[in-house]
Amino acid sequence: MKLINVILFLVSYLLAASVAANQANVTQSEKNSQAVISASTSVDNSQRRSLEFNQQQFEQIKQHYQGKQWLMLLWSVDCPPCFKELALVSELYHKRSELHVVLINTDADEDTTEERQQIIEKFNLAGLANYHFVDGSATKSRYLIDPSWYGELPRSYFVETNGNFNGQSGLIKQALLQHWLVQ
Repeated sequence: MKLINVILFLVSYLLAASVAANQANVTQSEKNSQAVISASTSVDNSQRRSLEFNQQQFEQIKQHYQGKQWLMLLWSVDCPPCFKELALVSELYHKRSELHVVLINTDADEDTTEERQQIIEKFNLAGLANYHFVDGSATKSRYLIDPSWYGELPRSYFVETNGNFNGQSGLIKQALLQHWLVQ
């Protein structure tokens, strides 16, 4: 009988610990979400990780940049032209850290998590807001951003101060990026 009581105690203890840990993770995740949106890009955010992209995050991003001109850049780990565009953004970002740029990785695959982070670190872009599509939600995320976008990459959205999104597929010319971001 004592053995059963000990086992029941241990099971309930582990269950309670698991619930507490899960609640702490949710709370930390909410704090991280808010930190990415509200943090200035001039702050050293080299340890920042990519956040899951969803409708709530998208609304927060748009609200954060409301009244500002900004760029949303969509990319993939297996897209060489995307790397060229990330390099261009990196060059501009390191000259002017106050740029309004949001990076969204379209690889909705848990297997790419480490590779995605390595690419962001390689281009020294961890200080920018970084998001990624979630496994099973890529089509929904694409549609959320732009119902007429079919997934071609790289894809860039030049967002005007009035909130209008102007999408362009393919590698962006450096002069256009510089003109848009450094005004």
